[in-house]
Amino acid sequence: MNIGGDLRYVTKEDIASFGGSEKRKQAWDIRTGWLGQFVFNNFNISHIQHGHTLFSHADMHLEWASKGIDAMNTLAHDALWNKQYKAPIFTTDGIMND
Repeated sequence: MNIGGDLRYVTKEDIASFGGSEKRKQAWDIRTGWLGQFVFNNFNISHIQHGHTLFSHADMHLEWASKGIDAMNTLAHDALWNKQYKAPIFTTDGIMND
């Protein structure tokens, strides 16, 4: 959400802690920002924990799960890199053809 500019859960105090909204936006940029680069390079939208438990950042349609974790994470990273924040991988409606 932060990478995509969806700030509905961000408090005024959080924005102030960055020194303002523009500095916060710069920090969250995945190409140039310290925080955006860290999150983009170190986290995925899903992974297997303890060898048997699927963790997903949000709910997941079975069509996405059938693609496998590596494919889902690649699709999500590609969409983020290309600023496609409303790509089907981020929806709950299942796989949609573009």
